[in-house]
Amino acid sequence: MPPELFEKAWQQARRAAEKTFALHREAVRVPEHSPYSLKQVLDPDFFPDSAFD
Repeated sequence: MPPELFEKAWQQARRAAEKTFALHREAVRVPEHSPYSLKQVLDPDFFPDSAFD
């Protein structure tokens, strides 16, 4: 997957998550850019220690 496509997918998912939470009147902070690299996301052995350090 090209890095540009990963960034585009992140932005689309970010907007979708914010809209979904807004429907339930919940505020959520989704980072503007993925806190993980494409390499990390594609690595089946990668597991972050905590969500958004």
